[in-house]
Amino acid sequence: MTRHLLVDVSELLDRLSINLIKQVCNDRHATSYSEAIAEIVADLDLLPTLRATPLSGRLVRLLVALAQINLHIWRAKDDMLAYSDRFAGAMTVAHRLNAIRNQLKVSVRLEVEGSGFLGLSTNTVREEFDGWVFSVLDSPAPVLAPPAESGQRFVHFTLADLIDRVTISQIKETLFTGERMNFFTRDLVQVAADIDYVLSTRPVVLSGGLIRLIMLIAQCNLHVWMAKDRMEKEPDSYVSLLARAQELNGLRNNSRNCLMTVFGELTPAARRSTFLDEGGGRWYSPIIQ
Repeated sequence: MTRHLLVDVSELLDRLSINLIKQVCNDRHATSYSEAIAEIVADLDLLPTLRATPLSGRLVRLLVALAQINLHIWRAKDDMLAYSDRFAGAMTVAHRLNAIRNQLKVSVRLEVEGSGFLGLSTNTVREEFDGWVFSVLDSPAPVLAPPAESGQRFVHFTLADLIDRVTISQIKETLFTGERMNFFTRDLVQVAADIDYVLSTRPVVLSGGLIRLIMLIAQCNLHVWMAKDRMEKEPDSYVSLLARAQELNGLRNNSRNCLMTVFGELTPAARRSTFLDEGGGRWYSPIIQ
């Protein structure tokens, strides 16, 4: 098989996360985005370095952060178009977030390919500004004792549960400030250690489909967060936004069920209810197919 896109792994992952956003936000073209996503997933599976890379807590954090920062940038650009009085502020946020996004791309490429490349030539200079913390880019996390030995954590969750928790804690670390932010920074470190502990007993090799599910769950949780935020600010749209948030939550649960299937964790008790109309030709039908 030949690749569709002759770009490096970080660019493939970046394009995957952006196409996942477009598939959710542009309902009328969801099928065409499905085709683009399938090509990217196939290209990822053809990369020897990716197939040789085991899943890890740090890699999960990087994939989640890259998926979510592109959605934050998308939201900032939406504000630029929709609200003329917010244009300058939203443009500044988008520019600064783009630098963090490029840092994440460098980091994920290092994680998959090692140090045998020169890095990206695009802007990676992080300007200081309030909030928008992605601590996965900071100094390496401390090595924590395995939860079962330390007594700090009891890993009675599925691997899919732990990954879902990373996606939620990353949202809160990014959007909260002060001690609340610090709490979720610490939680991200601990959950990543929990993931590594589980993976030490049953390693998982990366694949394009697995990465797609992790990124989709990460973005669905952020889509729901953004919808709830709009529900407070736009009371006249409350009902429609609530319906959208419920569908997005169903899509997230569907993706979690798929993730548990990949990990061999899906049982009747662990299965999440989706409440999606899987045969109704809804906007999410091309995604769940």
